[in-house]
Amino acid sequence: MPTNLRGRFTFIAIVLVLALWLIFPHPGLLTDPNLTFIQKTALRPGIDMVGGVDLIYEIQVPAGNKVDDLATQVMDALKRRVDPNGVRNLVWRPQGNNRLEIQMPLSPEAAEAPQIKKAYDAAESALDATNISVADVVNAVEQLTGPARQQRLDALAMGDPTRTALFVQLCQTYDQIQTYKLNAQKLPLEVLAAKLEPLEDSYNTLKTQVDQTNLSSNDFESILEEANSTDDSARLDGSGKLEDLRRQALNFPARLTAMDAMAAKFKDYDAVRMAVTDSADLKRLLQGSGVLEFHILADHTTSTLSDLETMYARLQPG
Repeated sequence: MPTNLRGRFTFIAIVLVLALWLIFPHPGLLTDPNLTFIQKTALRPGIDMVGGVDLIYEIQVPAGNKVDDLATQVMDALKRRVDPNGVRNLVWRPQGNNRLEIQMPLSPEAAEAPQIKKAYDAAESALDATNISVADVVNAVEQLTGPARQQRLDALAMGDPTRTALFVQLCQTYDQIQTYKLNAQKLPLEVLAAKLEPLEDSYNTLKTQVDQTNLSSNDFESILEEANSTDDSARLDGSGKLEDLRRQALNFPARLTAMDAMAAKFKDYDAVRMAVTDSADLKRLLQGSGVLEFHILADHTTSTLSDLETMYARLQPG
């Protein structure tokens, strides 16, 4: 019986090309000498191939209760908290009704992730160090005078001309308020109130503006996430915000340097931020995921008094 070899070869070729395309979703990665084979293929090998951590937990069943599929329920609850998007390369295996195995294969980032995270944390701290407490500013304005006040405010300004200008206005406004208060007895109450109210409103507004000179590392990280997003609209918006912040910091060298350092380290950090690098890290995530609790729902229409008393006794601490 004749066979259509050309058709078979064509089918095999199509399947082969499709399989290679699935394995190598980004052809450009293949020629990158800095990546391992696993990184080039985006494969997620198991613990038997790359080693890792294997944890087995035994689940305590509430006394006097039988819960079907308890291990599966606990697994689903932990997965939603620890790895909702399935990006941590964790393997979850219920064993019977009350045992749960969790495997963590070593990732290619496991060795370098701690150093990258530490460097990024340092960059975050450097940015946060450019922020100031409004309470510290107010304390300097209201509790100090003369050269001592000026020296303290210069230190808090950190070379930012915007802050320096705000501090000058704060001092002037506060001093005017105090002058009116010292001469309160010489002015009718309605006149004093008319003078003080706009000054106090202005003083509070200036304090708000001082707080607005701060930039938290968390807020800046959100902008970096937008600027590095795969969504074109978000990336454009984030890039615009970055440029605005850099323009605002052109005369504030400490802030500009800290921002640039954090931005430079963000891509490396973003690649490993979800990496679980050791057993202690995994245990910390699991322990911080809450406790699964079960409560008895009594039905007064069908349960006897004896049943209700028994259920109540079970809920008491052991």
